[in-house]
Amino acid sequence: MCAAEYDVVAIPSSSSKNTARMVQIQELSNFSGSSGAALIANVSGNSMRPTLRPGDKILIIHSNSNNRAPSDSCTLPKIGEIWAFWNPEGTHLIAHRAVRIFSDGSFIAQGDAMLRDDGRIVPARIFGRAEARFRGGKRHDLTSKRSRLAGPLAGLLRMGMRFLFSRLISE
Repeated sequence: MCAAEYDVVAIPSSSSKNTARMVQIQELSNFSGSSGAALIANVSGNSMRPTLRPGDKILIIHSNSNNRAPSDSCTLPKIGEIWAFWNPEGTHLIAHRAVRIFSDGSFIAQGDAMLRDDGRIVPARIFGRAEARFRGGKRHDLTSKRSRLAGPLAGLLRMGMRFLFSRLISE
């Protein structure tokens, strides 16, 4: 894990509803934090359930993609980590898990509860890594091996149960 001091900025929850099926974190288009700055953001949406739920707060460590060195393991995505990246319009951040990594620093992201991935996320769209989740006054590390494995497994189990249930109903 990469240790550092962070400047934490709390982002208030948005009152507007967005119909996108991805976890939406608050609008940060005016954020100009440097690499290493930290944000506490409110989560909305269900695409990362059970790992992230609406109402959870997550700590995101900003990673300046323009200053990223290929050997910098603190700022390059690893499979299973949750990364925040800009939606294609550049208006909202989405927090999804990295499921495939490319040598140029880009990755394929997918929500734990989603059947489809988000496509290739290029470095210019990457905002930073989700380090921790806050729920019920407790902090949960999102970078541990357990967290990187448990979230996707729970999502797969849930999707499998939905599939079996839908097959039983259709018969």
